[in-house]
Amino acid sequence: PYEGDHYNTGRETFLMPVRWENGWPIIIQGEEKVGYIQSRPALPMSEPSETPMSGNFEVVDDFETGSLPFYWMTPRIPKTDWYEVDAGKLILQDNGAGLGEGLQPSMIGRRQQHLNAVATTKIDQLPTEAEAGLTIFQNDNHFYALGVVHNDEGGTTLRLRRKAGADDTVNGEIIAETNLQGDPASPLYLRIEAKADLYDVSFSRDNNSWTAIETDLDGKILSTRTAGGFVGALFGLYVQPTE
Repeated sequence: PYEGDHYNTGRETFLMPVRWENGWPIIIQGEEKVGYIQSRPALPMSEPSETPMSGNFEVVDDFETGSLPFYWMTPRIPKTDWYEVDAGKLILQDNGAGLGEGLQPSMIGRRQQHLNAVATTKIDQLPTEAEAGLTIFQNDNHFYALGVVHNDEGGTTLRLRRKAGADDTVNGEIIAETNLQGDPASPLYLRIEAKADLYDVSFSRDNNSWTAIETDLDGKILSTRTAGGFVGALFGLYVQPTE
């Protein structure tokens, strides 16, 4: 926890030895604590995972595999084929549901595994009549979403929305927005950086020089202590209707 019982990474899984006494499994008892290091049973060594799951690491997904790796997930089970992995691209189709509507939004996410982390995505092509972007998502009522839309002037507008409870606007309140310069058809990079209880959001045209939209956003709204549940936040790629 970064403060009290506030954390944004959800529950974690540990392997512990078990012994059986009178038909009951015993792991630890009384005031015993879970140890950081345990003796391994005499079993064959398994092959290491291709994707690191602990420590400090970097994962880059170019979507070249033809299917999504196991660590990508969706809120609820898709009933229609609204996403496609094709020739190094993830293509998301707007299925008509927003992030906060309690339905199945067009969002694919990956668990936040560290209190301090950075998620970056490249958008090659915007949908003509929808919003596309990057979100840090806890549940239907607690998230930040950094999305880009076409505006009435023929350009693009980047806006940041926040939803911090069931009483907020269904798909979140716009707390910052800016009109983007340059060719609307050129690639756009979006970034969300976690800093324990704070988050920064920014954008770039070249994945090198970054412009902040907002910094030090309140991350406690994404903690399980505030949002409920126990599964932690997701960094997610999404498309949803414009409002």
